[in-house]
Amino acid sequence: MNGCAKLDGVEHGGAGPDGAEQDPGGSDHAVSTCMKSDAGSGTMLGVVLIMGVAVCLTALTLVGNALVVSAQARSAADMAALAAAGAYQAGENEPCRAAVDNASKVDATVVECRIVDEDALVSVSRRLLLTSLPPVEQRSRAGPEFCDELRQ
Repeated sequence: MNGCAKLDGVEHGGAGPDGAEQDPGGSDHAVSTCMKSDAGSGTMLGVVLIMGVAVCLTALTLVGNALVVSAQARSAADMAALAAAGAYQAGENEPCRAAVDNASKVDATVVECRIVDEDALVSVSRRLLLTSLPPVEQRSRAGPEFCDELRQ
């Protein structure tokens, strides 16, 4: 106990820095000598708390980024599918080219584009902030809706 006696939670006497016995009444010098063993523990606790907060904030940032990128990829897929369906209805030879052009405007990549029964099926991907993770991929479908289908 570093030369200090502890009775009833109160520091009493003990050997001083020169080896002489301290006043049994518990002077300030005896308390300060005994407390030197705890020096720096508050600093370490503070460092651990700061690191914990930093890890939590980093995780929150990555999750938030994934949600935002997912929403952006969904919008890019919708926009690309509408562009491809519109180009197909207009009679263009390569309607998927319109999808690729629209997706590239919002930093998205068209993974797949097909025309099936006048509908454009488009799959788009976007990279996350942390590029070591796989990109977010969203799909969309656009095309004409015929009047017979609306009545059912």
